[in-house]
Amino acid sequence: MNTAMTAKSAHHPPTKHNPYLHDLIWGLLENQRPGKLLDIPAGPGYFSQQANRCGFECVAAEIDESLHVFEDVRYVNVDMAARFPFESSSIDYVVSIEGIEHIENQFLFLRECARTLKSGGKLYLTTPNVSSLETRLSFFLTEFHDHPPRPIRDDLPNIFMEHTNLIPFHRLETFLRHAGFEVEQLTTYRMKK
Repeated sequence: MNTAMTAKSAHHPPTKHNPYLHDLIWGLLENQRPGKLLDIPAGPGYFSQQANRCGFECVAAEIDESLHVFEDVRYVNVDMAARFPFESSSIDYVVSIEGIEHIENQFLFLRECARTLKSGGKLYLTTPNVSSLETRLSFFLTEFHDHPPRPIRDDLPNIFMEHTNLIPFHRLETFLRHAGFEVEQLTTYRMKK
């Protein structure tokens, strides 16, 4: 069942996390022909707003209903770790900014992206680079890629709001190929010495 959520009044919109990644993905997407776009996880829906303004028919898939804050965004409550409530071959573009590292079953997520995309559809996906020298050194010293050693917080509404399943590129590429994707481009938003 595909149920659109009505946005709540937004007096103080949440912080726009990773705006540089939004810009990076938008730079790759902006010259594409507008079509149906799934933004998952959408967070508050900033990317969805921009896509809608540029002629895309955007669905903001976000499981945390407290983030359904903008009146001009169509929200759908979607669990990234379950079957998506969309018909097969019904979506032109899937945008997933910093989401795959938060879920338990990355294979299922990518298969669902592939299932819902039309033939020739495109997936734009970002995730932290755990193969960088900085993160490998951090892991060597602390056994954590991106945080000082500590237990996962238990005061979050969902354990998967933490980076519970970081993924190096060689594994991600394997998962993508098993789901039926072909990697066309690999990029980064910044290079470090």
